[in-house]
Amino acid sequence: MKKIIIIGITLCSLSVFSQKSKQKTKQNTKKTFAQNSNNLTEAELQVLQFRKDNPEFYKNHKEGLSESLVRSNIDYSNLNGKNCSEIAEKENWSKWTLPSNADARCSKYLKMKKIKKIAIYPLN
Repeated sequence: MKKIIIIGITLCSLSVFSQKSKQKTKQNTKKTFAQNSNNLTEAELQVLQFRKDNPEFYKNHKEGLSESLVRSNIDYSNLNGKNCSEIAEKENWSKWTLPSNADARCSKYLKMKKIKKIAIYPLN
């Protein structure tokens, strides 16, 4: 009978200790994340800001919905104040990443379009 009581007390004390250790690890992980969040890179901060600004897209992205891809592409109709949608479609630019010289190519395309319009207009 004594053995049963001692075993019961031992099991109860072990469960209490394990619960306390779980709470401590949770607190430690929260502290660690808070400490690491101060050392985020610029790209990680931009990702966090994007997630904060677009919660619906982020939710769809986490759930793996394919329709979220449609609403997340780059808007070439207002790229640095220029409408580059024509050249983007013509040269088949990616919907996720800009070409490295996209701004220069867009400016050149718009200038050529303007010159063609001025040069060809009097002939019509």
